[in-house]
Amino acid sequence: MRRGAARQGWRTRRHAIIHSESLLNGADMAIIRPASELQRNINAIYELCRDTGEPVYITRNGEKSLVVMDADAFARRLGPERRAFKRETHVLEALEASGREARGGDIVSIEEARALRETRS
Repeated sequence: MRRGAARQGWRTRRHAIIHSESLLNGADMAIIRPASELQRNINAIYELCRDTGEPVYITRNGEKSLVVMDADAFARRLGPERRAFKRETHVLEALEASGREARGGDIVSIEEARALRETRS
């Protein structure tokens, strides 16, 4: 074993606890590194983020502290959530507009709505 390998993440009890928590939270295999490794060798953390596309969890004193992730991988993961948020926002705005119209008395019966739809077709 190379010098200092026992201190680099997976060998300590604290890191094992954080690793098991991440598995319980739905992560397949969490990448965990101590803050000291980030301070000593940020380039290795950068390459790990870039190469895996996965978040790297940084610990300080055995507790979760930071999550570092490649910007492109982050954007890919966030994309579907942003699209869903925009759809939900659009629906909410339509519902609010409908509520304002109803409160303002600008409503029609279902029969009138069907007649309007048929005349527009």
